[in-house]
Amino acid sequence: MLSVCIVESDAINQRILSKYIHRLGCTVNKIAGTYAEALNHFITSQSDILLTEIFLGESCGFDLCRSIHELGKNPHIIIISSSIQPEHFISAIQMKVTDYILKPISFERLRRVFIEHFNLASDQKHVITFRHGSKQVDINEQDILYIEKISTHKCQVVLKGGERFESTTPLKEICKQATSHLVVPHRSFIINRGCIQSIVPSLYSFDNYEVIISDGKDTATVPLPRRRLKYIV
Repeated sequence: MLSVCIVESDAINQRILSKYIHRLGCTVNKIAGTYAEALNHFITSQSDILLTEIFLGESCGFDLCRSIHELGKNPHIIIISSSIQPEHFISAIQMKVTDYILKPISFERLRRVFIEHFNLASDQKHVITFRHGSKQVDINEQDILYIEKISTHKCQVVLKGGERFESTTPLKEICKQATSHLVVPHRSFIINRGCIQSIVPSLYSFDNYEVIISDGKDTATVPLPRRRLKYIV
């Protein structure tokens, strides 16, 4: 059974999150209201999942995550916050958090995160079907690096390792098949969330960004409008 540490200063939100976690079949082995309380828990104990707010009084949830990593402990991190500040989205991506959930949180939203990332029964390959010429091609979405729209009726699918092929399956149809492992930073791209390396200011568009993605062999740069930051964490 997965253990969860909830870090949230609001007592009502603590109760709601605790109730949700128990409904998901997990155990809450710590509820902390402050940075110090949460850090002390990880000094003396452990949790599989850290569920934390960003704003913790005078402290910050990201500072807590860094301090826990410095202890040599690496729980899965889920950020739960009302913040839509670009710098918070960027920090979450750079820290490779498991997910970033905007408040107010619903049970269904949290349930999807746990199914996609933690439920062993759901640890099967999620296949996306592409039209390739006169045939259909089934691809495990985790093998996809990115997909780029190259014309009105055609896209290019780039797989990890460099293999690529063209498909006539529209991006909208691909999105309907995908889980949250694939995200849309721009209307012409779908990328693998797990391959995001960094987000940098755009050299060509003021107040916008670019996403650097890589599978260790191939690297690509994808445009990221400021308004879409919240969709890729």
